[in-house]
Amino acid sequence: MFKIFIISIFMYIYLTVLLRLFGKKEFSQLNVFDFVVFLVISEITTMSLETQDLSVLDSVIATLTLIILDRIESFITMRSKKLRDFLKEDRVISFIEERYNIKI
Repeated sequence: MFKIFIISIFMYIYLTVLLRLFGKKEFSQLNVFDFVVFLVISEITTMSLETQDLSVLDSVIATLTLIILDRIESFITMRSKKLRDFLKEDRVISFIEERYNIKI
């Protein structure tokens, strides 16, 4: 029980620092891809707390990898107008709306 308490405190501090490195202060600043990365990070963190299959170190490595990949994607889309236009949120949202017949 004490181990879970310590791991929870560590993960809280780690995720707070990670979100600051992520460069977003609020959810309203997240774009679609950032939001998906954030959801995956939260799932990885949950798995490290709930099961013995994923250690805290594995969780840290996985989340850092996701943040690095997201930063690379942001850098590339800043440099490439074609890629930025292709990955625009409007296109992703309209694809989801058309594909699943829902209104976002």
